[in-house]
Amino acid sequence: MKKYYLLLLISVLAVYSENILAQCSGGSSFSTVAAPTGSTATTISSCNWAGDYNTITGVVAGSSYTLTVSPAACITVHSGSPTGPVVAFGTSSVPFTAATSGTYYTTINTNCSGCGTGATCLTTTITCTSCGTGPCASSSPISGCGQSFNLSTTGSSSFVSNLCSTATPGLEQIYSYTATSTGNYSFNVTSVTGGGYAIGWKTGGCSATGWNCAGLATTSGSIGSIALTSGTTYYFLMDATSTAASSITFSLTCPAGGPTTAGDCAVAANVCSNASFSIDPNGYGAIDEICDAGLCAANPDINVNSTNPGCLLSGELNSTWMIVNVLTGGTLTFELGTPNSGTYNCLDWSMWPYTSGACAGISGGTLVPIRCNYNGDCEEFTGLASTLPAGATSMTNWEAPVTAANYTQYLICLSNFSSANTTVPLSFGGTAVVSCSPLGAETMNLSGESEAGYNTLKWTSSSEFSVDKYIIERSENGTEYSEIGNIEAQGLSLEALDYQFEDLQPLTGTAYYRVKLVRNNGTSVFSNTLAIEQRFMSDLELVKAFPNPADENLNIVLSSKTESTYQLALSTLNGQKVFESSQTIRKGLTYNSINIREFQNGFYFLTVSREGKIISTHKIIIE
Repeated sequence: MKKYYLLLLISVLAVYSENILAQCSGGSSFSTVAAPTGSTATTISSCNWAGDYNTITGVVAGSSYTLTVSPAACITVHSGSPTGPVVAFGTSSVPFTAATSGTYYTTINTNCSGCGTGATCLTTTITCTSCGTGPCASSSPISGCGQSFNLSTTGSSSFVSNLCSTATPGLEQIYSYTATSTGNYSFNVTSVTGGGYAIGWKTGGCSATGWNCAGLATTSGSIGSIALTSGTTYYFLMDATSTAASSITFSLTCPAGGPTTAGDCAVAANVCSNASFSIDPNGYGAIDEICDAGLCAANPDINVNSTNPGCLLSGELNSTWMIVNVLTGGTLTFELGTPNSGTYNCLDWSMWPYTSGACAGISGGTLVPIRCNYNGDCEEFTGLASTLPAGATSMTNWEAPVTAANYTQYLICLSNFSSANTTVPLSFGGTAVVSCSPLGAETMNLSGESEAGYNTLKWTSSSEFSVDKYIIERSENGTEYSEIGNIEAQGLSLEALDYQFEDLQPLTGTAYYRVKLVRNNGTSVFSNTLAIEQRFMSDLELVKAFPNPADENLNIVLSSKTESTYQLALSTLNGQKVFESSQTIRKGLTYNSINIREFQNGFYFLTVSREGKIISTHKIIIE
């Protein structure tokens, strides 16, 4: 019975609606699926309706896909929006190669000449025709620099037969990595056996062509110097030069960070890999956030973890603040300073778990540190270690390692007790992987368009780790901005996240928009600026009816170029009206609401009329 009503609903809509699709675009949103990453086809829907569109998320630039419909129908593939640029068009089975990563939209119609609608169940599928090609089907992600990989191969493959001007008849393994900073990267090979490996790299999706040579790994050492751009996804290829048993152990080395200085907790520097910090007699920044030793829980005068001296016994002295981001849990160790430097500077520090409220907890004196060290012997070399590191002379400068969980953060305040003016290197060890790969969303590509009486904004976050929220700002002149809304970040994610915001009260003419990303530590970054000119599509238009399905109230937004009177009606499938109202609509946007609590569950038609003529008809579900 439910299928019968659905089919009847579409049939009647084909008669009622005057909003006939043009150029095979738009329609009603039907289904959303993630693009396949392997060679197995993904079913979008077993009962699509001609006239609707599907949303395909996670499409990878450079990858090839094929969309099919059965029984045969017309397929139009759009990028950016359901009415965006057409990237593919045809009947029954349509291939396309993605030029950019992100979300694509597929409109289904009965034919490609008239873009007709229909009431027959259609099965729609999507297949990635390049994902199942050789090692692309089983690529491994590199979460962060320093993460160790061990690869063993035996056998032959013709996926790539020559790389780095060397024959490569052996098996291959592909790794993917999204760069967290712009600079030169390399591979740290710690062991290699057999004939060795040719190391290749490329962008634009995983395929058998387009590989660049990073270098040949036949002995231990640093291989290659590859210029990567922050936010771009790269693919690395380990291609055995022999079919005999071979193995390699390696990690990716990121460009050195810094020198970086941070004088207050609120602007603590994010540490994603080995880095360096320039220190000087810079006082305590703008705020003195550390209480005198022993007067609050945030700065005890007795060491919280060992018998070494206490925490920051001299308070916040020439401070540098940093946030350490742990992607993969394990034992966390670090070394601050330079061993055997011959300089006897005191580098005292305290370490707390980091959350959005950490800075307030420290300045309020309530957040207890998990590790701290007030140097026993000032030798400019300190940190977390289980045994005395090479070059160190005294365990009084070292604390026990921390057992870190996945996706955790730690806040460190480094005190430059000796008022030195130098650079302090920071390096990590242990089994935990320090990386900002999920810290994410440092750049946002803001796009949008003018709808019927409102503006739609869209942006994509590559991943999220310490992002708190997104603030949407608007300007009349492109200079002075004010907040018009905000969206909370979805939380921890290693995948791309799509966001959308609708400005339901747009400015007349052109408006300028930008999105402000706010991190948990209070720092922020802006998206690109977008200009949208608002144009009403008709004299009277229903902009939005929501929620749909609805259970208590059906909210309605209409737009009009002029002040006029309109009629609103809600009818059952057999034409019985359960609600009817005649109201005045003002110029611009008008909001209305229908109480539907007393209506029976089922399918309804919402019609907007003026002077007896139906302007538009929309399908509504009440449940």
